[in-house]
Amino acid sequence: MSPSPKVKTTLISVGVGLVGMAIAFSVHSRSLTENLGWETPENVDSSWRQEQLRKSALSQPYLSAIAAGQASLEAEDYEAAVNDFSRAINLSPDSTRGYHGRAIARLKTEDYNGAIRDFTRALELDQDDARTYTNRGRAYSALGDSEAALEDYNRAIALNPDYGDAYFNRASLYFELGDYDQALNDFTETLVAEPESAKAFYNRAMVYLELDRLNSAIADLETAEALFRKQDDFAGSEYTLETLKRLDRR
Repeated sequence: MSPSPKVKTTLISVGVGLVGMAIAFSVHSRSLTENLGWETPENVDSSWRQEQLRKSALSQPYLSAIAAGQASLEAEDYEAAVNDFSRAINLSPDSTRGYHGRAIARLKTEDYNGAIRDFTRALELDQDDARTYTNRGRAYSALGDSEAALEDYNRAIALNPDYGDAYFNRASLYFELGDYDQALNDFTETLVAEPESAKAFYNRAMVYLELDRLNSAIADLETAEALFRKQDDFAGSEYTLETLKRLDRR
């Protein structure tokens, strides 16, 4: 079924996951008693003391760079975020947080190849991060590599079967590919994981329209509008109301 000329079935996208971290702005090593158990401070090798002080001194600039990158992401200053996370990576070359944060910033600036490189490096450091697979899948999808994107979404779901973003993104890709039955299943799985996802209700409504299930589409749109309003997303609410009005005029 081709969509009605009066109602264009357009999906709403979901944002990429941010780095998600709790930054400690002060680093305190454990007491010597906690570290060594039985030794007194006088008996501790001075070289060990120096090494602990060196590590603490190095950690402060790294944590500051990570915190700055996170703040830049939240302020939507993505060029600054790239620079901040690059600084963190220079200070700690095996920083999963640094690579993932820079990848998010690059994804936001549509540097998809750069994002894929950074997500891939992050996965080399932590191969079980469902969030990173999902975000790399978005970069592959943006480049039109549907096969690689589906592979990443599938891996993310295998790692975390309750991860709503992975289902949402896979559903969106299935929709683009015209596989509406699979898209319907995945948007429904998204709602199992995230029952108040207004975007998932809206997008599932678009799938119902493609499947010629008008009543189901209207029910989902009404739910989406109520959730948008409840969540103070008035732009989403208005957009959904406009969609409902266009359906009424069919």
